[in-house]
Amino acid sequence: MFGYEDKYTVEHGDIGLVLANTANTKGEYVSPDNTFLKASFEKFKSKAIVFTILHIAPHQWVPEDKTTFVECPETLELLHGYPNIKAAFHGHDHNLDGIRYTGEKKFPHLFDSHFGGNWGTEYKGYRIVEVGEDNQISTYQVNASQNPKLNANKLM
Repeated sequence: MFGYEDKYTVEHGDIGLVLANTANTKGEYVSPDNTFLKASFEKFKSKAIVFTILHIAPHQWVPEDKTTFVECPETLELLHGYPNIKAAFHGHDHNLDGIRYTGEKKFPHLFDSHFGGNWGTEYKGYRIVEVGEDNQISTYQVNASQNPKLNANKLM
């Protein structure tokens, strides 16, 4: 629809990004291609840091909202199965911001409210992720209207 692949990887030094499609052109949920995810995670298993971008999260964060999220245990198992995957980034529900965790090891899922659109949190925001030369990861949100940091966190 947009003229590029809907699942791909990006490498930058010792960091890998894995982006996978989670919706069709009608906006309906599509489970991530777990075969693609596994192959990508295997390809990057020697990288120090891997981030995954899945617009629609693979976990039911708001139980009463059956239309925004879908439980996808196979995808969660993959995310939890590679110690170098440091976080998953999600959008879709503009009401969510901050970090939510899955699994015993507390795998972080990062939300950042919304930058576009006309619904969700009262502010429009975005997330900054900083990876230091020592591979320490910090992340914080910015309120695009007022510019303060929101819920700053260290992931490692």
